[in-house]
Amino acid sequence: MPYNEAIADQVRLELPHLPDTHEIKMYGGIAFMINNKMCVCVGGNKAGNIMVRVGADAYEDALKRKGARPTIMKDRPIKG
Repeated sequence: MPYNEAIADQVRLELPHLPDTHEIKMYGGIAFMINNKMCVCVGGNKAGNIMVRVGADAYEDALKRKGARPTIMKDRPIKG
């Protein structure tokens, strides 16, 4: 199991009401896409890490939530 299937199932339960959703393999895990843009990625590890796009306006508030941390790619945080 390359990613935490239980967490992926929880994400799947939240998406059926949204238009144009699909899943693709990404970053060693599974990404949930809306209108061909990633909204959630369940990481390629059993720890259950997820990456959620919240938008630039909600970024700072999202980081204040318990367990939240910025996503770092190529030594830079991805905002939004």
